[in-house]
Amino acid sequence: MIAALLAVLFLGSSSYFALEAIDVYQDRAKDAIVGVDRRSQADDIFDQMKDAADSVSDAAKVTIDKFDDLAGGKDVDRPDVDAAVADYWKQLQDGHRRLIDHRFELKEVVTRDEWEAIFGNPPNIDQG
Repeated sequence: MIAALLAVLFLGSSSYFALEAIDVYQDRAKDAIVGVDRRSQADDIFDQMKDAADSVSDAAKVTIDKFDDLAGGKDVDRPDVDAAVADYWKQLQDGHRRLIDHRFELKEVVTRDEWEAIFGNPPNIDQG
């Protein structure tokens, strides 16, 4: 059970990095995208990406609470733990699927040059 809890803790923290990276990319998009309508569309898509990353983070928190409850119980069995892990993985997959879908939506809104300006370099989270 401890290994599963550690996995959730580490996997859940990836959503924090995703939120920070999305903020950096969203700021770059505001500078890179020329058309006002396309810029607004991209901004909305980035907001939806943040919502998806938030849902992954929320799922990790809920799962940690479930594991805490399970750890305090005397009659915890393997199916209870397996169910908590399975629920977390489903929510994690759903959140990541939404992020990928939004990425494809964004590709329809920006030009190749704008895409390169936004995503051509990794985000430097320390500098924004």
